[in-house]
This record gives sequence, structure tokens and C-alpha cells, in this order.
Amino acid sequence: MDLTSYPLSMLVIFIVAIVMSSVSTALNKKFIDPNLMRRFREEYKELTRLMKELREESDLDRRLKLERKIKKKQARVTSLQAVIARQNLKIYLVTLVPFLIVFWILSMVFGTSPVAHLPFNAPDFPLISTFARGRNLTFIGWYALSSIFLVSLLNRIFKINV
Repeated sequence: MDLTSYPLSMLVIFIVAIVMSSVSTALNKKFIDPNLMRRFREEYKELTRLMKELREESDLDRRLKLERKIKKKQARVTSLQAVIARQNLKIYLVTLVPFLIVFWILSMVFGTSPVAHLPFNAPDFPLISTFARGRNLTFIGWYALSSIFLVSLLNRIFKINV
């Protein structure tokens, strides 16, 4: 059984993408505090509202009050962003080495040979065309498409908003 032949190659890479996406989603679930993300979104929404209100306000006293509120809110939003960035960095550091090892193994097995066939011509789509030849995707392109789909799906299933 030749793992590099189509359609088995598509399936193998899709399974690898499922495993990697599941690990990433599980780590997101473990390390990223959903309440913190919710607070960040609320604070950011409020900051945006205040900035809009400031742009529309003509009264100088009211503008000064709004500017003070915005300054405090910006400090809070920046603080929350820093905490979230640290949480994301933990996930990145934990997944980087395994991800690189998996990609190294996949590159040894599949190289630049096509592993998937697209229903459209890839050069018409600049991002995809980087990993394709005509209608054929290399393992990197197929993994990227699979992973984008799977991470999005898993994040929705497990209600992770990152």
C-alpha cells in the first residue's frame, strides 16, 4: 500500500490534520480562559463605542470626560491583550516542536508530489497557488486547507473563541 498515491495520500494527510487540530483545540480549551476572552471582547466593544461617541461629541467638557474614560479603557484592553498573548504563547511553545517534526516527516514522505486534486485551477487563487501545480495540491496545501477547516469546526464544536 503506497501512502503517497492519490486518494490515500489525501486521507493520510487529513488524518494528520485531524490529530494536530484536535491537539491544538484541546490546548486552547485548557490554556485559554473563556471568561477572560469574553471580558476582552466586551471591553473592546465598549472602547470602540466610546471612541465613536468621542468622534461625534462637540461639547468640550464631555469630550474631556470621554477622553479620560477612553484612556482608562485602553489601559484595561491592553492589559487583557497581554494576558491573552501569554496564554497563546504557551500553546505555541507546546505545539511548535511536534508540529515541525510532523511536517518534517510529511515532507520526507510526500515531498513536492501532488496529494490532492482541486475542482478549480489553483493559479487563479494566489494563496493556494503557492502550494499547487495547476489543479494538484502538494501536502502543505492540502494540510493547510484541511487544518483551516478542522480548526474552525472544532472551535465551534467546543465553543472556543480565539
